[in-house]
Amino acid sequence: MFFHMITLFLFLSLLTLLIRIFSARLIIPAVGVFLPVSSLWMGFHMLTENESWTVLLVLILIDWIKS
Repeated sequence: MFFHMITLFLFLSLLTLLIRIFSARLIIPAVGVFLPVSSLWMGFHMLTENESWTVLLVLILIDWIKS
């Protein structure tokens, strides 16, 4: 879980930096692609750490609600 929190922190820091450097017009589509992919990636790693399938389903549901 600690690794997932570090990943999220680094992603948010990078996102803030990119928004300052580039226009939001370029960043928003990139985030729309990255968030579902990253949540599936984190869900897969949680499952390989003997977590339940419920965690993955919740992550997918959250991404579906956001979009």
